[in-house]
Amino acid sequence: MFRQMSGRAGRRGFDLLGQVVFLDMSFLKVSRLISSDLSTLTGEFQLSPTTLLRVLTTWEHTCNDAETGVAIPRSKEELYRTLGLVFWQSFFRSAGASSAESPEEMEVAQENMRLLQSFHTRFSVEMLRKEGLIDGAGRRRGLAGLVTHLFEAEPANFILNRLLTTGALHEYLKEEEPKMLKGERRTHLTVKLAYILAWFFFRVRLPKAYAKRQPRKKWQPSEECPALPPLPEKILAIAKQYNESVFDLFQNLAFTVASRRKFEALDFRLPCSGRQCLDAWDKRGAPFEKESPFQKEYISQLVRFRARSPLAAVAGSGDRFASPADMVGTLRSAVQFDLNVLPMLPVDADGELEATNSWIVDFMLHGKMKYLGEDNGIDSTKAYKLISGFKDTMKMTISAIKAYSTADDIIMKTLETLVGELESRLKGNHGM
Repeated sequence: MFRQMSGRAGRRGFDLLGQVVFLDMSFLKVSRLISSDLSTLTGEFQLSPTTLLRVLTTWEHTCNDAETGVAIPRSKEELYRTLGLVFWQSFFRSAGASSAESPEEMEVAQENMRLLQSFHTRFSVEMLRKEGLIDGAGRRRGLAGLVTHLFEAEPANFILNRLLTTGALHEYLKEEEPKMLKGERRTHLTVKLAYILAWFFFRVRLPKAYAKRQPRKKWQPSEECPALPPLPEKILAIAKQYNESVFDLFQNLAFTVASRRKFEALDFRLPCSGRQCLDAWDKRGAPFEKESPFQKEYISQLVRFRARSPLAAVAGSGDRFASPADMVGTLRSAVQFDLNVLPMLPVDADGELEATNSWIVDFMLHGKMKYLGEDNGIDSTKAYKLISGFKDTMKMTISAIKAYSTADDIIMKTLETLVGELESRLKGNHGM
């Protein structure tokens, strides 16, 4: 904002320079603004299972309209040429291409990315089939409309699909309904539903340091604030099963892609120093005689690997990865993943779901943005954006669920009440 305003100082076409006046701002902050570098903005397309599902939905609608004689804005052939590029033309940013030192290495890196793109599409189809969202012919089924409607919330849209199709969310709300107490806010179904959804939608990491919470009578936030309480066992089990299923799928994707590519020079290059390591014995050959007992014993103890980088495999690790972080950090140059590519909930070092901020539950209890700053480490600007985003996403969820449920459905009614309460609090600000 400072750069934007200072760039407009002075009269355009008249003044050669302008002046910026800082009011009510410390000298330290002024110095930091003047001397700081601009942020680097980069754009990168990420192909995801939801993207594929949206494309399949568009294709299905177009085919249906063409068969029934409805006028379509673009022909099927034109649509195929347009959408087909997404699945074979690489839009991933390749670390291998950026570190390539020759045209040959650049071509290898680009070919690796094209291969990854095509297999990523194939395995995304497999994931959609396992989630019950498409059939064998690629036609939508189940709650595919809900998942595509909430495409911005991936992977929360896939987990919500599981919670609805298994009936776990309905069961939870029906169990909690008899426990409601009119004067006890934290027992209300809207708060209970917000507590479940907050584990999946608009997750916010816990602040590193926060002030000790002060008792506020009836406005006191959740008991474990700023951490969200653990999920109920049944819902937690569903979330973990989803994570495990996706992780296994992407491990197989990594192994499949790596198995199609031979080890290249890029696989034996240290990432930081750029030093090239040996990819074979030197000119003196192996340090043992061929067919010797030592060679036989040595080879029998080697750990086989295709997907993991040989530099990481030196520690004796094979192609079974311990965690998503382990996988994306030790893959070969032929497979470029980052954590954002995996449609999973983040996990900690022990494989458990990473703790998340209880901001939405606390706001539902006390309705004060000021307390979100004090207790949850979220400033008012970010808090307003988060609450508005959560409210709008719940509205989108309601509009999608209406196509599948009845008006008296407990989730529908609770969601509508939840949206109404959030809108009321945002309008009144309740002590903002």
